Amino acid sequence: MIPRPLTAGGNEVFEVAQRVKATNHGGIGLIHRMVRQLGLVELIDSSLTVFSGHSPYKVSDHVLNIAYNVVAGGRTLDDLELRRQDEAYITENFDHWTERDVEFVFGLAAHKSLVKQAEGLDSSEWSPMVRESRGGASGGRKSNVKRAIIEARGYRHLELVKEEYTEFPYEPTKCTRSYRVIALKKTIEVHEGQRLLVPEVRFHFYITNVRASVLSARQVIRESNDRCNQENLIEQTKNGVHAMRMPCDTLLANDAYMVMACLAWNLKAWAAQLWPDKKTGDELRRMEFRRFVACVIDIPCQVVATGRNLVYRLLSCPSWITQVIQTHEAWKRLQFA
Repeated sequence: MIPRPLTAGGNEVFEVAQRVKATNHGGIGLIHRMVRQLGLVELIDSSLTVFSGHSPYKVSDHVLNIAYNVVAGGRTLDDLELRRQDEAYITENFDHWTERDVEFVFGLAAHKSLVKQAEGLDSSEWSPMVRESRGGASGGRKSNVKRAIIEARGYRHLELVKEEYTEFPYEPTKCTRSYRVIALKKTIEVHEGQRLLVPEVRFHFYITNVRASVLSARQVIRESNDRCNQENLIEQTKNGVHAMRMPCDTLLANDAYMVMACLAWNLKAWAAQLWPDKKTGDELRRMEFRRFVACVIDIPCQVVATGRNLVYRLLSCPSWITQVIQTHEAWKRLQFA
């Protein structure tokens, strides 16, 4: 007889109980319901062949145990700062990528040579950068309380006045051909209290091998700005699920842990996508991981195994409890091909 994964469990049932000693992470039941409906347990067991024997635990038990521990706010001990973008390494590959029809858009450091070339351009070569409004509530703009405090206390602050962009060819030192460089010039007013100091001009540069007919200069800037969301994802991976805090003494083991810890972030993303109420799902998707744990996972409850069911007896009624119960019932009816 092939043993079932221990994480397979039974049917989850939510009840309200009296206050007794229990777990503070009752929302795990909701996440586990989603995992079972997605068939993730079976997928992990069929894809990974780590152990020769699977008694009493299967591979999915170990993987989900680590992922659920992270979802519940668990952490590891040692920090490992990963190397970030190395510009010298990247630029020497531009020609190779272009020959293989690999398109790219990268940000460039504002080197003196680039700044000098941008400053030497005529004003007629610059175009205004108009950004779409983020929208907001109607009825007039609220008073800027923070600005009033800054002025009253004499703090220095920066205020963006305008943005302009242009484009020119540029050949990096380690390349044999030139590429499109889009320069974004920001004119910034420097205030100290209510005094206006000398304005500052700052440059941002982007390099790409994508043809202008495919991606305009303005679209290149937007494409690069959209990458900021990936920076947020890296930050949440590092400080949210703590996937980059390595608990093991070998590179391969730490790599495996990082993948399993990142699964916790994926569970949050999948939960947001599958959440019945779209507005709430969008809110979950934008949440930092720490707030997601506080809202959805940290629900005090008592877990009782009765027959084929796992009963989650709720010990309190936080603000998200109605959403959690309704979502659990909705996910029971999910069907995937």
